[in-house]
Amino acid sequence: MTPILDLITVLAILSVISQLRSIYRTAVIARDWLGFIGMFVFTFGGLLYETALIPQTRITQFILLLLLVLFSSALTLRSFLSRVSSRLRRTALLPALISFLLFFVNALMNEQGLASLLMARLLPTISLIALTLMLSLVRLTLTDLCRVSVLAISLVILPSLLMPGVWRACDKFKCGPFGGLYSGPFESENTAALFAVIGILSIFFCWKSGRSYSGIALMSLVLYATESRTSQLAFLVALLSWGLISITNNSRSSSYLIVDEQRQSRRLIISLRFFRLLLVSIFASGFYFLVSAEPESFSNRGGIWIRGLLALGPDWVMGLGMDRWSFLQSVGLLPPLFPHSQYLLLLFGGGALAVVALFALFNCALKTSLVSNEYPAFGTAYIMFLAVMGITEAFWNPVALDGHNLIAVPVIYILATSHAGRSLSAMSEVQKNQPLALKSAI
Repeated sequence: MTPILDLITVLAILSVISQLRSIYRTAVIARDWLGFIGMFVFTFGGLLYETALIPQTRITQFILLLLLVLFSSALTLRSFLSRVSSRLRRTALLPALISFLLFFVNALMNEQGLASLLMARLLPTISLIALTLMLSLVRLTLTDLCRVSVLAISLVILPSLLMPGVWRACDKFKCGPFGGLYSGPFESENTAALFAVIGILSIFFCWKSGRSYSGIALMSLVLYATESRTSQLAFLVALLSWGLISITNNSRSSSYLIVDEQRQSRRLIISLRFFRLLLVSIFASGFYFLVSAEPESFSNRGGIWIRGLLALGPDWVMGLGMDRWSFLQSVGLLPPLFPHSQYLLLLFGGGALAVVALFALFNCALKTSLVSNEYPAFGTAYIMFLAVMGITEAFWNPVALDGHNLIAVPVIYILATSHAGRSLSAMSEVQKNQPLALKSAI
């Protein structure tokens, strides 16, 4: 396995150099050095927290939160002094709203818990509000943010060669192509695969403005070495979604005739309905697998789901709060593992309302992406990737202050800065005037 680690290290070095060159060439730091440093600190700090490279303690969490609040405050002050208004749209606050909902349910259903621990669950909400504010104020594009993500992921993978335990032994369910399961500096191979796919999608999005073959090779090798089947399947769905949107966009006419606007409107509506139906199907599949699971389903995840649903009982509407999950683990009623399902995590922690809120978040981001001229393929692919990941992985705990919060960055940015509302209004107007437009064209 040593030659593979050597190759990963070399590719990580080349990827870092490639991203730094692209950042320098596009004058990102000159355009907004404060926003760039703030986003890099948030992304890199969060990824470090997911590794064994820095202590996973409350003090570390508080330092990372403090830095995020300081940068968002500095950007707010800069905006006030320069009299530049924020681009923030209300839908961008949905991740923070989901986090607060789980905090509220947790505090309500676990009153016997320590007040300090219950209030600590509010810190992720504060973090997401600060992140949303910062993303609405930075002078960076989504391409810039993607480069920051790839740079941070590459830097975190870089020291793998010098770290012990970067390979996990094969088990009865799966074995990697190199005789083990690569987890790198992360706690599990699934986490490494999750961030590898995010890296690949980010590089694809930046491809036109700066190609990074070393970055693609690095992230692809990491994804392959992890043998994380959920991430690989979710990546395939994301690629198919990207290709479908790209084909649709390429067929759009560049003409400004009203008839062409009608055709574009129809394509947008069909695309939106198709991917919304696909999103509903993915959520429904996630719950079907939950309620119909056998103990050994999905590499023993079924056993976790069965016991989790039994512990939840009839409280599907409100949930029991995530501290109840931890308590039931401590007394042996739940296994010492996380839910391994984003949908079970939200159902247990915040009830059906939390699941609906996540669907609303994905739906809003999907709609905003599809009508966008900047990132329709990337936004759609990213949402589909997360939705599929949620079936057998908990990719985001809204009441945990950790590195997984950076997964929300593209979604928040798309919702915070897009002018999709006006695009949708224009599209609806074209639809209403369709008969008149056809007569005029004829």
